[in-house]
Amino acid sequence: MKVILSLLCLLSIAVPTRADVIFSDDFEDGTWSKWTIEGRRNYTWTADVVERHGSDMGHLYKQAFSEVTAVGPSFDYDPNLKFEFDMEVMVATGSVPSDNYYASGMAEFLFFNAAHETVGRVEYVASTTDYRVNTHNNPPNDTADYFVTDHAVSGNTGLASYSLDMSDLLDGATVPVENIDSVVLSFVTYNSAGPVNYLTSEVWVDNVRVTTVPEPASPVLLGLGLVGFLTQRRRRQ
Repeated sequence: MKVILSLLCLLSIAVPTRADVIFSDDFEDGTWSKWTIEGRRNYTWTADVVERHGSDMGHLYKQAFSEVTAVGPSFDYDPNLKFEFDMEVMVATGSVPSDNYYASGMAEFLFFNAAHETVGRVEYVASTTDYRVNTHNNPPNDTADYFVTDHAVSGNTGLASYSLDMSDLLDGATVPVENIDSVVLSFVTYNSAGPVNYLTSEVWVDNVRVTTVPEPASPVLLGLGLVGFLTQRRRRQ
């Protein structure tokens, strides 16, 4: 019996858990049909799909003040959620930015409670011209719970791949996990107040994939059931 138990334990470790894909978008249909385009879209803006790096990529462009945001679907909170995507950002200003003039592009994660009230926000800023922003630090007047600028460079970031699980997103954030009911991923181009045509920001996105990895419980449950069956059979004999 001990041998059987040992084999079952090894089986539960060896059998890989399969990630369930709950959302994906490679923009090969040529649209943002799986997203909702929002924001104060005054002045010049674009939300389209363009060919870049040999692939169709979702593209957001904003010139002058305000933002364009592509809002994804809402996902029920799960500690095993994982977000993967490729993103490139380019930002520019007419001259050296001041406290009032800056551009940025980012992936933004919003956390909601059961009443669909925002309880937290995490921003992965790929590029910004805001010289005040420091790594893992909120810039003045920003309300993000966690403002991550690990990959921030002024100008063009180049194409980068992101793979973020819930621990990545909530590490350092002030959002109590028990208050989170759902999560929404958005891509944002943002320009602060400034003269018309003074600021531009662009975001290219591809290969968006949201998965959840189930707990490796199935092999264990199967093993326990087998042990119970064999134990009952020995007693009968």
